Amino acid sequence: DLVRHTASGMALAVSEAYAAGCWILGLCEGYQMLGEHLEDAGGTEGGPKTWPGLGLLPIDTIFESEKRTRQQHCVSAWPVSWRPLAGYEIHHGQSRSTGRTESLLLDAGPEPGCRRDRVIGCYLHGLLADDEWRAAFLNVVREDRGRAPEAVRIADPVDLRLDRWARHLRRSFRHDAWPRLLSE
Repeated sequence: DLVRHTASGMALAVSEAYAAGCWILGLCEGYQMLGEHLEDAGGTEGGPKTWPGLGLLPIDTIFESEKRTRQQHCVSAWPVSWRPLAGYEIHHGQSRSTGRTESLLLDAGPEPGCRRDRVIGCYLHGLLADDEWRAAFLNVVREDRGRAPEAVRIADPVDLRLDRWARHLRRSFRHDAWPRLLSE
């Protein structure tokens, strides 16, 4: 994906957005891309053997043949301390720090997630599903922008959000859209 993002100009757009003061959050593969180098000597990902990352986090990622898949229960160190988090990891790469970062998770080091300045990367799928963590993160961004923090908003259950999205799609597509989309 990083090869494609580089060719399309997306990688440059992310780097320019950061240089202009934007916050950048990369999850899983996005976390890996934020680093300095990616190495895939075994051809696990099917792209080049080595590739420069965006250089926004001081990490290197080395891809391994065995994919890491596991449920993860951890505790947040930033932006809110001692917040229990749950999610899952699914990735080939192992990321290692090459410089100074702040860990996102207590007693975990930079591998599962870290930040430096306005760049955050993490392997934890489900990180943004935690209402308290998400609110704390967005409030850090708001304060950085000179805006007042907001209270935690509890997200609707996933089933309700999916039903709402399905209703929106039914209203938005012509009656013959789904068969045409699925036949292509």
